[in-house]
Amino acid sequence: MFKKNYFTFKKIKHLYLSTFVTLKYFKMILATIKKHLFDLLFVFLIMLLFFSLKAPNIILISLIIILILDFQNFKKIEFKLLKIKPFFILAILFIYWILKAIITHSILDSNYSLLLPIVIIPILFLKVENKNWLQYGILWMVLFLSVRAYIGLIGYYIQNKNFLPFEGEIINEILGMERPYLGFISVIAIIIALQVSTSIKKYKIVLIGYAIYISIFVVIISARISVLTVLCISFLFFLFYSKVSNNKKVVFFLCSLFFMLSFMMLNKNLRERFFITSNYEKSIEKLNRHEPRMIIWNCSYRIMKSEDFDLFFGLNSTKELEQRYLNCYDQTMTNRNRANYFISTNKNSHNQFIAVFLTSGILGLFIFCYFFGHQFYIYRRDFFKIAMLVATLMFFVVENVLMRQTGVYLFALIISLINIPLTKVKNKPLLE
Repeated sequence: MFKKNYFTFKKIKHLYLSTFVTLKYFKMILATIKKHLFDLLFVFLIMLLFFSLKAPNIILISLIIILILDFQNFKKIEFKLLKIKPFFILAILFIYWILKAIITHSILDSNYSLLLPIVIIPILFLKVENKNWLQYGILWMVLFLSVRAYIGLIGYYIQNKNFLPFEGEIINEILGMERPYLGFISVIAIIIALQVSTSIKKYKIVLIGYAIYISIFVVIISARISVLTVLCISFLFFLFYSKVSNNKKVVFFLCSLFFMLSFMMLNKNLRERFFITSNYEKSIEKLNRHEPRMIIWNCSYRIMKSEDFDLFFGLNSTKELEQRYLNCYDQTMTNRNRANYFISTNKNSHNQFIAVFLTSGILGLFIFCYFFGHQFYIYRRDFFKIAMLVATLMFFVVENVLMRQTGVYLFALIISLINIPLTKVKNKPLLE
C-alpha cells in the first residue's frame, strides 16, 4: 500500500513539475511576445501582404495605435533618420500633388489617400528594434509564395498536361497572384538573401541556396521583367562591384549572354513571353497582338498629344486619366472583345513614370526621377541598395505600382529598407 502511494505521489510530483516548467516557458514566450509585439506585428504585416487585402491595413492601424500609446519610448525613436534628402524629395512631390489637386478641385478624384502608407511605414519602421526580422519576414513570405505557386503549377500540369498558359487571367489563378508582382518581390528576396549572407556566415550556404532557388523560380514562372532584372543586377555586380580582373569580367559577360540566349531558346514558355520567333517581323507582329502594353502605351501617347493636355502640369486627376484611357480603348481597338476586356478591367498605364507624367506633367516627373537619381548617386558604392533601386526602377517601367494597395506597401517598405539603417548609426548627417 505504501509502495503504491509512493509511486502515485511521484507521478503527481512529476506532473506538477512538468506543468510548472510548461507554464514557466509559456510565461517566457508571452513576455517575449509582449516585449517584441511591435516588431512581430510588422513582420506579420509583411508576410500577409500577398495573402490578404484587409489584414495589412488592420495591422498597420494596430501599429499606429501602439506607437501613439507607447509614449514612454516615443522620445527614443530617432526621427532624425528621416531627415535625409530622399525623404525630402518625396515630401516635395507629395506636397506638389496635394496642392495641384486642391487648386484644380480634384482632391477627391486623385485618390491620394492610397499613398498614406508611404508616409506612415517609414515612421513605424524607425520603432522596429530588430529590423533584420523584417528582412527575414520577406524571405519567408517569398518562400511561402513560391510553394503556393508550385502547388498551382503542378495541379494545372496534372489536369491539362501543359506547364503554363501563354497569357490570360488563369495564370494569376495558377500562381496565386499576379505574375509581375510575384516576380518583383522574388527579386527583392534574392537581393536580401545575398545581403544577409554577407553578415550571417553561419547560414551563408543556406541563404545562397535560397537565392539560387528563387532565381530558378523566377525563370520557371517566366516573369520577363524579373528575369531581365536578375541578369541586369548580375552584370552590374560583376562589372562594377566585383574585384575580379577585367579579362574575367569579359569572360563572365560573354558566358552569361550565351547562357541567357541558350536558355531562352530551350525554354519555350519564356521564349514565347519575350515574343521570340525565327522571323523578326513575326516577332513584332506577335508583340503587337499579344502585349497589352503596346495598346496602352499607344493610348498614353495619344493622351499626351491631345490639345488640352498640359505638358507642364499634366491632367487634373487620376480619375480623368482613367476615363481617357477607357475612351481610347473604345475608339482605337478594332477587336471589340478585347476592347471590352480592357474597359471592364480598367487597364491603367502599366508604367509608373508615364502615369506620373500624365497626371503631374514634366514638373512631377522631374521630381519623381530626381528621387531615384539622387539615391543612385548617394548609394552608388552600396551594391545591395543599388540592386534594390534597379529592381524597383525596372518594375516601375512595366507596372503602375502606386495605383494598388499592395504596390504602395511594397514601395514604402523598400524605400525604408534602402534609406533607413538596419542598425543604429551614430553622428549620421541629417542631409545627404
